[in-house]
This record gives sequence, C-alpha cells and structure tokens, in this order.
Amino acid sequence: MCGEQSGGRMTFPTETVSVLRCPACGRNNSRQWKTLNGWRLEKCTVCGMIYVSPRPSEASLLAAYALPRDEYDNFFHTEYLDTDCFLGGERVWIAEKAREQLGRLHRILQRKGKIFELGCGGGQFLEIAAAEGWETAGVDPGDWVRSSEKDERLGIQRCSLFEARLEAGSFDAVFMASVLEHIAEPERYVVYLQRLLKNGGLLFISGLPNVQSLTILLGIDRWIGGHPPLHLLFFSRRSARTMLERLGFADISIRSYGIPETLLELIFRRAGERVRNDYVQHVYRRSLVGAGIRALRHALYGVFDITGMGSVLEISCFKPPVE
Repeated sequence: MCGEQSGGRMTFPTETVSVLRCPACGRNNSRQWKTLNGWRLEKCTVCGMIYVSPRPSEASLLAAYALPRDEYDNFFHTEYLDTDCFLGGERVWIAEKAREQLGRLHRILQRKGKIFELGCGGGQFLEIAAAEGWETAGVDPGDWVRSSEKDERLGIQRCSLFEARLEAGSFDAVFMASVLEHIAEPERYVVYLQRLLKNGGLLFISGLPNVQSLTILLGIDRWIGGHPPLHLLFFSRRSARTMLERLGFADISIRSYGIPETLLELIFRRAGERVRNDYVQHVYRRSLVGAGIRALRHALYGVFDITGMGSVLEISCFKPPVE
C-alpha cells in the first residue's frame, strides 16, 4: 500500500521504486547528479536526462494527487504555493494563457477537431477550447478541483489516464501543460497518448521545466515548486527530443522560452507570501505598462529560444500518418 488510513485520513511514507533505465533514452548509464529536497537525482551520461531515483511508485502518486486539498499540500510540501490558483483558479491571466496556447496549437495543426487534455485540473483550458469550437475531453485524478456540471459538459473524467474511457485514434490533438515532469512512468504515458491520437495527430506539451534554464545553469535557481516529489523528471531540449524520437513521434519542434521564475519572484513577490503567479497579471494588464512588458518579454523569449536557456520548453510533435 502506498498509504495507510489513520483516523480517516491518508498518511504516507511513500512506497518508492528504483529507476533502472533512463526515462528518455532507455539506457542504463547514470550517475548521481545532486540531492534535492532529500531525493536523489540521477543524470544519464548518454542523453543528459535528469530524474529522481528511487522515486514514488505510480500507485502512491495517483493516491496522493487524489487527496483532499490540505493533505495534497502536505504530501507535496506545497504550503508555500497557492494550489487553488494554479490548479483550480479562474483568474483572467489563466484564460489569456490558454488562448495563447490554443492559438499556437491551432497554427501548428491547421485545423480544429477533438482535443484531449491530460492533467486538466479545474478545466480552464478545456473551457476556452470548447468556446473556440473544439470538442473536448480530459482526465485529472484531482478530486478537490471537481465541478460536476463542468466535468460533464467538457468530458472530464476524474481518474488516472489508464482508467479513463477513451477511444484509440479518436483525437486530433493531445495537450498537457506542466504535467510531464510529474509523471513517474513517462514512456508508458506518452505511448498511450500516441495511441489516442489519430494518424497525423498533434501532441502539444507546454510549460515543461527546462533544466538548462539560465538560473539553473548559474546555480541561483530556488527550484520554486520544482522539487521532488512534485517534479520527478528534469528535461532539456536534448533529452525531450531523445525520448519523443525513440517513441516514434515525427516533426518534433521544441521551443525554449520563459523568464526564470526566480527572477520574477525577486521582482514581484514579497518574502513569505504564497506563490500565486501574480506577476503574470503584469504581463496581461491592459495598459501601456502591460504592453511594454509584453514587448520586452517577446524580445527576451527570442534570446532564450536561440540559447535554449528559457525556463520552460514547449514541444509539438506528430503521430506519423499511415503511408
């Protein structure tokens, strides 16, 4: 058992599993890189992938993500993060960000159709997608962000991906944002997502933390929200491409962008406050200040993409069409 009942509440320690092969290239060549939050990080000497080993078992993670809100925060040590805002909020900037992501996704795919989101939280992205003409479906094990009416309307199932009722080859696009880094068995998930796609369908991965970001390379990143057991995988452009090529995806494009969160925290957040990503509101503010920040952001993103030092990666790739 990954947890035990104690007075009606789930308690952990967590069952752990050693990772015998690199999640990206599948090779068994690694060395210890560092220790983070008490967890050992291994670095593959072949492709550079960094991952937690030993890691929590898949069963224990699924149980933890379905915990009530307070127990969820306690298990993942997220007391400094406003998880309602990140996973269940309805803030204006979340909608604006979803529209940006959908716009890029649509430009790449060149059509609308049926879209599936893995780790859909409260359904904000799917809500925008439905309003823009997509047929939607999603999966998220988190029960504390459930909305029965919205879940039914958007096709959201509150379970694991492998328990969901989903038809193979039925989706034009599969989307996930800030999800892949949390997954214990990425190969199993990505292969299953490929199965859900139509031939020629698009897998779009957004917000994947970049271990080659500027602040991590400089050794000044505070890894806000990025520690185990929340994050189990630490990708670079190289390791992400290696994994997707190995699993049979084609036309892989990887964009590096984003201002490292450490710097934004120093600018916009006072010490001791819970992290809410309030600084994002400055980007989307309808004002000359907001316009100026967006222009500066666009320029910086270009530099980060060229150097590969943005805080996150955005990946698009296709399930090959049948010849």
